[in-house]
Amino acid sequence: MDLLTPLIDHLSAEERSEFRLYLKRVSKSAVEPKLFDVLVSGKMLTSREIAAKFYDPVNMNAYHGLRKGILQQLYAYIVMKRGNAEAQSDGGIFGMISMGQFMLEKNAYQLAEYYLLKAEKAAVQNYQYATLETIYRLLVSNARNFEISLQEYIEKWKVNEENYGIYRKLIVQSAELHAKIEAARRNGTRVDAQQMIDTILENLNFSSSEANNPAFLHTIFQLARSAFSSTKEFNKLEPFLIRIYKRLDENAAFGAGDSDYQLSFLFMIAHTLYRNRKFKEAEEWNNRLSALIPVKGYRSSALYPKYISLKAAIASYTGRNEEAIQIMEAALRGKSKTPLGKERFNIQLNLAVYYFNASKFRKANKVLVALGHSDIWLEQKLGKEWRFKKNMIELIVQYELGNLELCLQMIVKTQRNFASFIKTPSYQSAGLFLKFTALLITNPEIINSAEFKEQVKQNKLGMDDMKADIQAVSFYAWLRSKVMNRPYAEVLMERIAEES
Repeated sequence: MDLLTPLIDHLSAEERSEFRLYLKRVSKSAVEPKLFDVLVSGKMLTSREIAAKFYDPVNMNAYHGLRKGILQQLYAYIVMKRGNAEAQSDGGIFGMISMGQFMLEKNAYQLAEYYLLKAEKAAVQNYQYATLETIYRLLVSNARNFEISLQEYIEKWKVNEENYGIYRKLIVQSAELHAKIEAARRNGTRVDAQQMIDTILENLNFSSSEANNPAFLHTIFQLARSAFSSTKEFNKLEPFLIRIYKRLDENAAFGAGDSDYQLSFLFMIAHTLYRNRKFKEAEEWNNRLSALIPVKGYRSSALYPKYISLKAAIASYTGRNEEAIQIMEAALRGKSKTPLGKERFNIQLNLAVYYFNASKFRKANKVLVALGHSDIWLEQKLGKEWRFKKNMIELIVQYELGNLELCLQMIVKTQRNFASFIKTPSYQSAGLFLKFTALLITNPEIINSAEFKEQVKQNKLGMDDMKADIQAVSFYAWLRSKVMNRPYAEVLMERIAEES
């Protein structure tokens, strides 16, 4: 369908003048504004005759490339003119709706129908139920001017209203769940993650078709992950996620437009298996994810750097620490075009851990310094738990560098800044770790004490209560390596094997 000519035909004289100025300002080609002048001149010329004005010999491919460029700029101009901040000039759904509405105002019904149907297709593929409400309202209310079946689109609208209702319920359930989790964190209490998820599923009461909807199930996935992660009950989360994913896969629920959902499902399962220290299974699921990665645009998505981080973590905790270092160094060097965003900070922090595992303490410290922001800034951007983990890593790095006074100061500061935090059940073990480490500094001889060694062994830093927390295993292994006078990396691998 030739879109450029009818679009130009429906521009007013003022709009043509505005667009000409816009095109001269933004076009990377000096020829595009000249071609636009020819197209609006009113002269009855064939495509070949117009192309001959710009190319000798005539180059029709180059001519059509120019037309495509003008069409893209005209699209962007119309969307911008309508003031739709959410619309994208690259053909985003909101942009297509804006074009459809603009053409309706011009009584250009064929063009309006083209853009609205295109927007509908994209919105259906992406489960944009709220957006579809707008699209169906426009299609149904203007059906008399379109070549569509009114009854068909009334039925589509009704189906979407049902889906939109479920979508709204999921938003409410998600907000309520996160509010309960946050309240529990503030009060230092535990939530019943299983009961919360059971209640949500009960309230939703999915039909068979809804239970195979990747968008709905993906939200349930995320809700379950938030609930069980808040209590570190990854052992309960694992079978729940795998069961849902396998049912979707067996029912061929993933369509052509569901690649992003499927990749996200696979990542959440692989990450949960990793937190449960089932590294072999985690790597298998991560490899399944890797096999789907060539999907267009995925490497620039927010999930891809997380996949890289998980790949490195699995390598490190399966005795391939040098491989983990190489993965993270490559990511930070920017060998790929993958934007790291906030995940850059996680990659840096984890790289510091892998350097630490390899006894490269100066390199670990250099990476931590390179974070380049204050603790308050990092907490605002990444959360209190992230800052706490960073501070814990920093102090053991300083211990290994021999900066014991600085390490002790950091322990006191951490105890003060996170006083309420380490009183919560999930982080009482961290409080014990800080106390034991402070004793090692203030009374070095205690490391030879049989009583102290037994205390460390018996307390296990709450390991019995936090069996699924791999970070607790790591800190406990470091402390054990000190009282046993053995290399940390060896003790860590032994503890990982014992707790897996």
